[in-house]
Amino acid sequence: MSSRLFNDARAIGIIQIHREANTKFSGQLSSSLSQVYGPASRCLVASGGGMTQFLLDAQLYPDLGFGEMTQSMQSIYGRNYYLNIKIEKAGAGSKMTVSAGNTLVNTSRTISAFSWAEGKTSC
Repeated sequence: MSSRLFNDARAIGIIQIHREANTKFSGQLSSSLSQVYGPASRCLVASGGGMTQFLLDAQLYPDLGFGEMTQSMQSIYGRNYYLNIKIEKAGAGSKMTVSAGNTLVNTSRTISAFSWAEGKTSC
């Protein structure tokens, strides 16, 4: 019974994916965030119609040692959050944590985020 519930929940996309990895960024924290932000801003921002749009907010907190990006959908019903990317200092490199949920494409968006961290630019 519980496996059926899990499969049903997964089929409608309500399972949250949280993935973390140590990613070797060669530059400063700001350039690491920019490396991921460039493709993310092209691939994740769109207009879904007259009353809906997908937004990407990014903020760097150099004093705290991390930066983050959040993709959300803004509509007349409020704002729903779909993807959160956090890049933080970890020794000589950076650690990137990606959380995605509330969408049927959360797995592919998570995979895309990690490919952008590797320097790929495709959507």
